[in-house]
Amino acid sequence: MTSPLAWFGLPDDADERELKRAYAARLKEARPDVDPEAFQELRKKYEAAQTWCRQRAIPQEHPPVSAPPTPRTDDASPPVGEMASPHVPLAWRAVRFDNTPPVRPAMEPVRFDAEGFATAYIDTAAVSDTQALLTWLQERPELWSLRIKQQAGHAVLRRLFRDQPPIGAASFDATLQFFGLDHALAGPDPFQTQRLRTNLDERHTLVQRFEPAVEAWNADPAGVNAEVIYRWFCALAREQAGEPAAAALHAQPVLRSWDVRLQLAPGLLELLVRERPPMSTALAGVLFDYFRLSELATSRGVSLQDLPNQLEVRWLMLPENAERLAVRVRDAKKPYGDIKKSGRYLRWVQRPFHWWWVVLTAWIPGLPTALGLFLWRLYEGVPARLPRTIDPALIRFCVAAASPHMVTGPRVLIGIIRCGTLLVLGALLDTVWYLLLEEPYGEQGSASLLISAAVITATWAAYLTFVALLLWQRRPEEPAQPRPLLRIAFLPVMCAIGLLVWFATGHTGVTLGVLLPTASLAYGRYRARNPLPPANLRTRWAALPDSLFFMGMWGSIHWPPCVALVALAAWGTDLWLQRTRLLWRPGAKPATTPTSGT
Repeated sequence: MTSPLAWFGLPDDADERELKRAYAARLKEARPDVDPEAFQELRKKYEAAQTWCRQRAIPQEHPPVSAPPTPRTDDASPPVGEMASPHVPLAWRAVRFDNTPPVRPAMEPVRFDAEGFATAYIDTAAVSDTQALLTWLQERPELWSLRIKQQAGHAVLRRLFRDQPPIGAASFDATLQFFGLDHALAGPDPFQTQRLRTNLDERHTLVQRFEPAVEAWNADPAGVNAEVIYRWFCALAREQAGEPAAAALHAQPVLRSWDVRLQLAPGLLELLVRERPPMSTALAGVLFDYFRLSELATSRGVSLQDLPNQLEVRWLMLPENAERLAVRVRDAKKPYGDIKKSGRYLRWVQRPFHWWWVVLTAWIPGLPTALGLFLWRLYEGVPARLPRTIDPALIRFCVAAASPHMVTGPRVLIGIIRCGTLLVLGALLDTVWYLLLEEPYGEQGSASLLISAAVITATWAAYLTFVALLLWQRRPEEPAQPRPLLRIAFLPVMCAIGLLVWFATGHTGVTLGVLLPTASLAYGRYRARNPLPPANLRTRWAALPDSLFFMGMWGSIHWPPCVALVALAAWGTDLWLQRTRLLWRPGAKPATTPTSGT
């Protein structure tokens, strides 16, 4: 009885290493891509011989019979069915002399570790070119079985979809072709496969571009934890630009497996939410995508929608990013930013918010508005993006002070401080003038200083009042505003007051002091609530109301009540154009649904 090793020309006591060498030699004549049938036959013989070698390595539970076989003479011919071989094991000889059929060992199918193979493939593909990868695949003995090759191909594709390692497009195409997955009937969605190819190639190209600056670190997975990854990436994000840091992240061998990243993600998420390190939006997006932190946060009920922007604001406030900060907060009308000015404003807003800070900023013309615009452009309309180092009260004060079309408490406070300062300075000058000159002219001069300060204060208060009334009159009908009837009747009442002053006193100055602001409010209300159509749709009569308004204002020089007529005309025209939207009481609804063009 011969052993399965005889088919390979090996003795019965040959080990598995000698079998593999013989198998590789036979494989040259029976390649799977040349003669699939011969390859299948070769594979069956190899598996049987491999099982034989492994069974021989296991000690026998029942030793062979103790009686030695009867020796044959040299000229005696061997029995039928037995080959003359001096290496036949003793167990086989015992079975032969008992005249019982030989018992072949059970042949177990060879197990294939698909996940282990996929891991080995990713590690090889990430550091090899296309030809080296193909050579590695062709030399894998387990892939010479068509069944195992198909299983391995699907395992590799699943891991590529999951782990997204940096692999070039050429290597990816060669892999699909090798495993027979490069056609529409292979199973994977062609569109998803194409997108996977693009993602892998982009990461591979990024790693290749910055290969000299990329170093693989801490290759032992047992020594990697969330704290190590977090500290390393934060330092990298501060020292490097977006693309080199992203390339370094994709190039780490220990992070190529999604299982490892899945274990690290909760710790990373906790550290990011708690410490909020400075980091650009691009790098934060790379980190979030690589560890899928957004999905993890959603599953835990944590909102990370604006966290990348918060990290970028902190990153822009670093001293090394002064140029980027200047570009972020620059005036849209200017092509470049002012680094010195933006750095000075950043120091101002990081000071403690006290009463002396308010007084100091109010004394510097334009500073409160500049600080408010600086903060607004820095956090792009979302105050929560600013770090806790900036007082929220200071943020609210500066932004409110920078609103030129609103009457806010900070603007009123700044006006009061400035007007009060003028009054105090006027009193001091009055005292100094009197003490130094002691002449009647000095008294008149000092009195004029006080009068000028009072006039400036009154003018500032009148301006704030006018702005507040203008904003109130310009509001649309919807959403519903409080006290709508008072807002509608305000302008006619002011016109009536102006006319009463005119007929009672006949004083032109006082009358115009009442009627000119009223007419301005009426025209502002009309134009804001009924804007002109686009220039390409504007007719020749579109500007007629504006012309009549200015003509009436010019006629007021000769007859002040003409201003009241102009104001009432503008007010009445607005009521007519807004008739379908007018609300006469709180909670009321428009008479009809407004249509476009009204």
